[in-house]
Amino acid sequence: MPVRAGSGRRLGPRRRLRLSMAVTALFVLFSILSLAQSPVMAAQTYTWLQQSPATSPPVRDQATMGYDPSTGNVVMFSGYDGTSSISYNDTWLYNGTTWKQVADAGDPGCTNTCTNSPPAVDGEAYAFDTATSQFIIFGGYNGSIPYNDTWAFSMATDTWSQTVNAGCTSSCTVIPPIRQFGMAAFDSATSQVILFGGYSSTTLSDTWAYDGATATWTQETPATSPAARYAGNMAYDAASSQVILFGGYNGSVKFNDTWAFSPSSDTWTQVADSGDAGCTSTCTASPPGRTLGGMAYDPATTEILLFGGFSSSLALNDTWGYNASTSTWTQYSLPAGCTNTCVNSPPPTNEPGMAFDGAISAGVLFAGIVSSAPSNGTWIFNYAQTSSVTVAPAAGTLAFVSVPSSVAFSGLTLSGVNQTSTASLPLDIGDATGSGNGWNVTLSATTFTNAAGDTLAYSDFSVLSTSPPTVACDTNSTCTVATLGSLYPYTLSATATKLLSSAAGTGMGDQTVTIPWSASIPANAYAGTYTSTWTFTLVSGP
Repeated sequence: MPVRAGSGRRLGPRRRLRLSMAVTALFVLFSILSLAQSPVMAAQTYTWLQQSPATSPPVRDQATMGYDPSTGNVVMFSGYDGTSSISYNDTWLYNGTTWKQVADAGDPGCTNTCTNSPPAVDGEAYAFDTATSQFIIFGGYNGSIPYNDTWAFSMATDTWSQTVNAGCTSSCTVIPPIRQFGMAAFDSATSQVILFGGYSSTTLSDTWAYDGATATWTQETPATSPAARYAGNMAYDAASSQVILFGGYNGSVKFNDTWAFSPSSDTWTQVADSGDAGCTSTCTASPPGRTLGGMAYDPATTEILLFGGFSSSLALNDTWGYNASTSTWTQYSLPAGCTNTCVNSPPPTNEPGMAFDGAISAGVLFAGIVSSAPSNGTWIFNYAQTSSVTVAPAAGTLAFVSVPSSVAFSGLTLSGVNQTSTASLPLDIGDATGSGNGWNVTLSATTFTNAAGDTLAYSDFSVLSTSPPTVACDTNSTCTVATLGSLYPYTLSATATKLLSSAAGTGMGDQTVTIPWSASIPANAYAGTYTSTWTFTLVSGP
């Protein structure tokens, strides 16, 4: 008995200064910070995007689709509207942006009664013959019986022609027997359309080859064949010169095995799931079993794409890629392991049409059964060429950004009693090492001396514990404010002693440390201007 596949009926970085600061002498050193960027490394992810063409074909499932590289168009023919029980025979082209109905110039807008087209059927086997630039369809089901007619759509003239036994439908001779839901793919190495299986009055497992140049069918005689099935998916893998078959149904089992056919040697070989040799419907490293998913070969990634279809009880929206060089399937849809709840994907879809559009480097998905009804949405799938950019700043320097050239204690007048004065000394420090080691500043000073040779004691100058240094990030600098060690009270010395200490993990970036100095001038000091040279040294580590 003829069948329809599906649910129910369906098968369901800057400049820096290093300084030695003196009140009377200043030494300036320069260093440059370089910011180096490592090479950009490409990474591939995928994305599904729903399109909004101004015009779309009517709702349907089981649309047959193929891509013509010579014109850069996807061609689509026929399909089935289960809601209205209509099989279509209209022909459409998609140029990556818009859909346009073609053929039947004398019957514009036709859907299922197009007079210059093949009969209105669904469930045909189909493939695009790039050698002759023709879209080939074979067989199908008209609602009563399966067919075995062969038709070709010429992309050059936008016309259909029956290529074998003109006029026949279900009794064509010297060609494959009648069938629906046969699986086909075009082998560009031998310029043949390869047909496998289908359903007539029984489930089939025969293999045939169609030569578009001579319009002839030849039955192949492989020693081993996949189990009889229909409504699976086939696509040609140009990188391995193999036709890849996945899934299908035999009336009781939804298959998830993967087979490769080599037309040059006339051999079928089961591939993938090497640790599960001979599996049919329980292959552990393959997508779940299904019928009538969307399938197409992506020449840019040399992978076969698989989307959706119908499992034992539900429509799917998972996306997979098959790599023939490693005989492995990879699921692209998320979350991992999803079947019909995958995010950023088309809705669960049974019986969609699919082809890979080389002009836009994207898989084109059209229609299918969504929420139990035929649809006419257009989606594209591609590997979004994102960039995983690694920016690796080269280790810069630890340096003084600026140090004041002079500092003065003011407001001092001898009066017979001890005098005090304060002065703020800002040190602008830049840690661009990216090490997080922290840093420290040491200070040594010459004796404060006036022109007459009189001196002041080192102990007259100090940083008090009651007024320790303060730290603030420089303008336009996102710094990690230094956590300063407890070094106060600090007394000036001729020997280099630690004045500042930034703890590890702090002090990164440009920041200014303001040090409040206190001068205590004894009452018996001689009058005059006293000068001292202070030398600051900045080194890594607390």
